[in-house]
Amino acid sequence: MPAKFLIDENFKGTIVRGLLQQPGLDLIRVQDVGLMGESDAVILE
Repeated sequence: MPAKFLIDENFKGTIVRGLLQQPGLDLIRVQDVGLMGESDAVILE
């Protein structure tokens, strides 16, 4: 089962693009799930 991560919008884009190339990682960006601009507390919920 792949590791799952929610990537905050402030995470450096070049790192995210590199991680997206790695097999076994399931990455979701906050931008893709309607959480862009939300506080860290809301994202952690």
